[in-house]
Amino acid sequence: MAKPGKLTALAVEKVKAGAARIETPDGGSVGLYLVTQPSGAKSWAFRYRFAGKPKKLTLGAVAIGTITAADPPVLGGALSLAGARALAREV
Repeated sequence: MAKPGKLTALAVEKVKAGAARIETPDGGSVGLYLVTQPSGAKSWAFRYRFAGKPKKLTLGAVAIGTITAADPPVLGGALSLAGARALAREV
């Protein structure tokens, strides 16, 4: 299986909704996924294992062009790609 490529802010904006939910892995942060719903809503999720069982933590909605580098990432808030990666590292 090929290693997924690093997501970019432009790639996140361009992901289109399909008939089913889509999870796009970010090669820049292990366990981080961009989740795109059929409605077009996008969010960040972190997949990990706890006690040998797979788990998923939703980090927050995707923020496009509204978050600056000075805004600290908050779990459950709107997150840029950089903010999602920072939260994924903390988790």
